[in-house]
Amino acid sequence: MQNFVKPSSHYSPLEHEEGQDTAPLLSWDSEELIALLEENPSNVSPASIASFFDRLDPTENVNREDQGRCATCLDLDYAEYEDDGTDTTRSHLARLFELRMSGRNGCEACLMIFNALTHFCRADIQDWATYAVEMVLGTVFIYLRPESQLLVALHDYDHSYRDPFVIVELFAEKVHPLWPSIGRSADVPVSLDLQHCLSVVKPLLETCVRLHEGSCREANLIGLPARLLDLGTIEEPHVKLVLVEDISQKDNLKYAALSHCWGVNGVLVRTTILNIDQHRQVIAWNELSKTFQDAILVTRGLGIQYLWIDSLCIIQDSASDWAAESKRMGTIYSNAHLTISATGSADGSGGCLFPRWVKGPGVARRVRETVPIHAGTYNGQDFKVNARLTFDAAHQQFGSNGENLARLMAPLMSRAWCFQERMMSRRVLHFHSEEVVWECATTTACECGFLKGLDGLYRASFGETPYRLQASQVFQGTRAKDQAFNTWRGLIGQYSGLLITRETDRLPALAGLAGRFQSVLNCQYLAALWADDLLRGLLWRRPLVGYRRRRKAESTGSQLPTWSWASIEHINLHEEDGTSGAYYPPALDAGLNSETEILAISTPAGSEVSTMAGSGISISLRGPCVFVAPPEYDFKNGVEVQYDVEDEKPEVEVACFLVGVIKGEHQHGFLYFLILSPLKTPGKFRRIGSGHLDPERAENWFRDALWVEVELV
Repeated sequence: MQNFVKPSSHYSPLEHEEGQDTAPLLSWDSEELIALLEENPSNVSPASIASFFDRLDPTENVNREDQGRCATCLDLDYAEYEDDGTDTTRSHLARLFELRMSGRNGCEACLMIFNALTHFCRADIQDWATYAVEMVLGTVFIYLRPESQLLVALHDYDHSYRDPFVIVELFAEKVHPLWPSIGRSADVPVSLDLQHCLSVVKPLLETCVRLHEGSCREANLIGLPARLLDLGTIEEPHVKLVLVEDISQKDNLKYAALSHCWGVNGVLVRTTILNIDQHRQVIAWNELSKTFQDAILVTRGLGIQYLWIDSLCIIQDSASDWAAESKRMGTIYSNAHLTISATGSADGSGGCLFPRWVKGPGVARRVRETVPIHAGTYNGQDFKVNARLTFDAAHQQFGSNGENLARLMAPLMSRAWCFQERMMSRRVLHFHSEEVVWECATTTACECGFLKGLDGLYRASFGETPYRLQASQVFQGTRAKDQAFNTWRGLIGQYSGLLITRETDRLPALAGLAGRFQSVLNCQYLAALWADDLLRGLLWRRPLVGYRRRRKAESTGSQLPTWSWASIEHINLHEEDGTSGAYYPPALDAGLNSETEILAISTPAGSEVSTMAGSGISISLRGPCVFVAPPEYDFKNGVEVQYDVEDEKPEVEVACFLVGVIKGEHQHGFLYFLILSPLKTPGKFRRIGSGHLDPERAENWFRDALWVEVELV
């Protein structure tokens, strides 16, 4: 087949007016139309373009066994596919028109892939008319994942667009001997009802309680909430507020907790000083939001008597009650038998039991459907293959630590207060936009069956262990201290960019998780950094591009130290924006070689610093330091610098203070430093940025540097 090039301009064949369709309707069974399309898109009629996406039937009287291995799909043979860079995923590329031709020539695997992709392309062909030619000439990525769904993604020819046109997964009801790479998967109903939900969740909960005693610990009953919702009985299913101290069998107290988004307009009903007595009698069902109602139905269905919901169990207009309950927020979730997470709902109207959907092109929502793609008989047994738009947003969200679609697919996951609720819960039941997902310290499972909950599967599928599982290992004491610090820095990378209504709550919303880590690490907590990992902790960064930032002191009067990432806030961060928080260079996990000395840590009045705050802490260091003009970003010459706030770059000389050397993949090592601005008091500095230099490409500023004592505030 000849080499094809991408068209020089977009052509919208479906936008032609009636009467302009004069080009002949040719067959796609040869390369003639492809050649014409490449030469000039106007050579091919809109009717021909539309016909390309028609479903193909198997070609009769073609003996594939006489043709040998298919050169287009390689017969979906795992051994013939290229290593994708993870432990087990393999990939292969083919052109969409090649799959069509191969399918017409008798390859059933190519036929299935082509029909699956074009079925879902047809749903978007009018919206994507501008890119119809690119679809026809597009490149298909075929991913083989052992014992899992076959994943196919249609991109433009050179995959230059950010998102593929469509991503489809093919799955079987039972594995076919000829195509073992098409794994089994459970069908996931479009609309989730209570009966199906309980059929999925009950076995997972029962297995966890019975078999995961060592890892999914039982409640220690310390830090219980002051109040819970009593969900009543089958005969009298009334909901009311009760005091935990009045519950007779507290030794075996079992309750669920709800994690949810309040939404822009808040919740419909709250407990206040005025209505608390009424709520202790009964809370009217019709006053509850759909999310609250669904959470109550699920909790009852699982046989759990009590439920904790923040807006109903905390007196919302009582500062003293809020202060008392918020301090034990972390233990409220860690002691819950189960946390019900309204992950896919942006507010109380979304609920937990709702019609599921998947992400389409851009930010479009697409209604889910499962489509039969192939049916046949092999050795006397029926065999079926189905196709659906991929659920990989949920799989990536819960099976990896990478970039995700949190704000669109899982609004709850974009909220800062909900972060520690998930991390500290023993068990979490997620109602994601795509499917139900279960998390505990041992298992991550999903409704379709892709996330099977084996630790090896995470690394096999995504090349990493999710931070929630890492945090559980820290809590259990099975993760070494240095690894625990690595986990914390990774968690900060996720947490620091999450949305929060009041920036003054940024550290309080992390306090429960910090307290849990502190009980294991047994070291001082310093404004979201740790004393025993202080030098690495100082090397956080903000992205080079993205959002405007400012010091919190400008808007809130906060006195958080400038050396903490928590001293920075976003400006105009909207719900639809992506996460842009602090992050740490991955190479830090391998260790930091440093001779820099930590001389002193000064806390307010010499007291222990609370995990709820971090104001007024200063640290004194001694190490190599040079005073230079503010350094510029110069990647070509081995210097990378980032200023924490755009307008903090001064016109005068700054101090570059060497923290240490990180080797990573570079044996000679990169030199990591802080950029400091001197204050009026001699020896005192504020952090304004950080950077690193490659001494083999850039001048080593620190070769003859003087050792200086600095106090960072």
